[in-house]
Amino acid sequence: PTYGDAWRRLGKVYENSNQPARALDAYKKAIEAEPNYWRNYQDLGTFYYYRDEFDEAIEQYKKLVQVAPDLASAHYALAAPYVNLGRYADAENELNAALRLQELPNAREGLGVSLMFQGKDREAVPHLKRAIEIGSPSSLYYMNLGTALRRAGEAREAQAAYKIGKELAESAVTKNP
Repeated sequence: PTYGDAWRRLGKVYENSNQPARALDAYKKAIEAEPNYWRNYQDLGTFYYYRDEFDEAIEQYKKLVQVAPDLASAHYALAAPYVNLGRYADAENELNAALRLQELPNAREGLGVSLMFQGKDREAVPHLKRAIEIGSPSSLYYMNLGTALRRAGEAREAQAAYKIGKELAESAVTKNP
């Protein structure tokens, strides 16, 4: 009963077997048992995030950042529900915090997307290009880059990015329909 990791893992089992009430209870017991273990807040935040309960996710991810302030993925996690709520400046702050700690491709791409949502397409382009450079090729990264380039008036470059994005998406679908 005092082993938080066991409660957290049990929460995952309940979540994966479509028992959200039991999962939520187990995640909360994990936090009670080990309130300073960052994974407990991460998993509870993710539980809320995937149910579109973004305010609750933010609450848990803020606790995650408090417990693990030097963990880049904690700041990245907090940025995600901010984007979904249209709180782009807050997302931008968290993504910059993540990138100061570690250059993660998803944080770099997230920053580019956040800037795009704010109408800062030209500023977004270098971040999206860098995400592609340091990450594995992703159709989404290329499609977002194409959109930023198109909106920034770079039609030829946008078309090339869209073409690569389309090819990557088609390749992924043939491997796993």
